[in-house]
Amino acid sequence: MKIAFVDTSGLRYTPETPFSRPLGGTQSAACFVSAALATQGHAVSLMSPGATEEVVMGVRCTDFDFETAAARLNDQDAVVVLTRPVAARLRQAGVVVPLVNWQHNAVDSNGAAPFAEQTERAAWTTTVFVSAYQRDSYANKWGMTGTVIGNAINPTMARSFRTRPTFLERNEDPVLIYASAPGRGLDFLLMSFPTIRKALPNARLKIFSDQAMYQVPPEKDDFAVYYEVARNLPGVDYVGGLSQSKLTEEMLAADIWAYPTTFIETSCIVMMEAGAAGCLLVGAEIGALRETSGRFGRLLASGNTRAGWSGAYARALVREVERVRADPLPYRDFIDQQMAWFRSTCDWDRRAEQWATLLEGLSRNSGGASPPPPTA
Repeated sequence: MKIAFVDTSGLRYTPETPFSRPLGGTQSAACFVSAALATQGHAVSLMSPGATEEVVMGVRCTDFDFETAAARLNDQDAVVVLTRPVAARLRQAGVVVPLVNWQHNAVDSNGAAPFAEQTERAAWTTTVFVSAYQRDSYANKWGMTGTVIGNAINPTMARSFRTRPTFLERNEDPVLIYASAPGRGLDFLLMSFPTIRKALPNARLKIFSDQAMYQVPPEKDDFAVYYEVARNLPGVDYVGGLSQSKLTEEMLAADIWAYPTTFIETSCIVMMEAGAAGCLLVGAEIGALRETSGRFGRLLASGNTRAGWSGAYARALVREVERVRADPLPYRDFIDQQMAWFRSTCDWDRRAEQWATLLEGLSRNSGGASPPPPTA
């Protein structure tokens, strides 16, 4: 099949980028699945504005603009657009092949607002959601239907395994890790950590977070104040964003994935990777995190106030440590099962096969063309 992935975000990257520098989850997912599809024999393009023409990991990276969209896309069997609702514009530009919206945003996010327009919804051939939670929320709000194809762990994690003993085996307080965007709960964790460390005096928190994943330069990073607080808290090692390869090494050496987020996650790749690395998953019961974690997440409902939630999270994390220390044998079995589950179910090669099956069906049923959207 000829498959084009289109990203209109303006970010610059190739399928190799996540292995060498920080990159956001949506773009990383596009890198991993496009490379996996290319390995499986498909002709895959990754198109974005300003991209340099080159072939990377079997994927043809190339420029994209709406003015030439029809000429560039109508020879594809299917076109997958990352998140942004631009199908009506593509149809108006003359694109007739199947258009698939690979949606990552929560239904109430600003980026999803154009789906309120029936013309935009009708212009898509289908939508691929990253969780059942997300699919159901779009169905409830706008009557949108589609297919769920989940995310997966990065290929470096998939071929790497934990060798460091757990904090129980080391007879030490745990190493906590935060490795998400700074606006997704880092403030709550920084407020929680002194209380955690009062109960666990030698606990450490390693933070791998900044806006480099969105290609925001340090001088324009609005969360710099968080990083300064982190640098000055006892027990905290603030590092900043890392490539997937280096982050994998850090996860495999950590004990607890700490995520007191109030952000509505529609999936959570970093949670999958922490689970595959053998970290105890202590987070919030919000969005798709329960679905993403299977039966392995230790999740609690977030509080209504900043102080209340920070304190509740700190106490919950300490309770989890005390619980596993009181009964260590089930914990070891639990973590072994957790690592096996994430590694067997969250695999990009498997996801690529699911994508290929879906896109082949859409191409077959379309007869090579999709009707233009109805006029508003």
